[in-house]
Amino acid sequence: MYWSHADRETYLAWLAKAGFEVVWTRFIPEGDSGHTLLLAKRAPTLPSPNVSNARLALKRRSRGPTGPASGGGN
Repeated sequence: MYWSHADRETYLAWLAKAGFEVVWTRFIPEGDSGHTLLLAKRAPTLPSPNVSNARLALKRRSRGPTGPASGGGN
């Protein structure tokens, strides 16, 4: 059986480019070589203001008019 993998620096570059934050890395020896084991997490992102405003507008529309001006109150 043949295993193909990249070196540690390549993995780190790929993950950084994809927006991940590497928490830790370890080298796992196996025979006369080994492999890299790592733990990465997706870096938190904030939604853009336009997306948040659009979601808020949709929520308001889905609720319909409310309050005394709509005649829905007592």
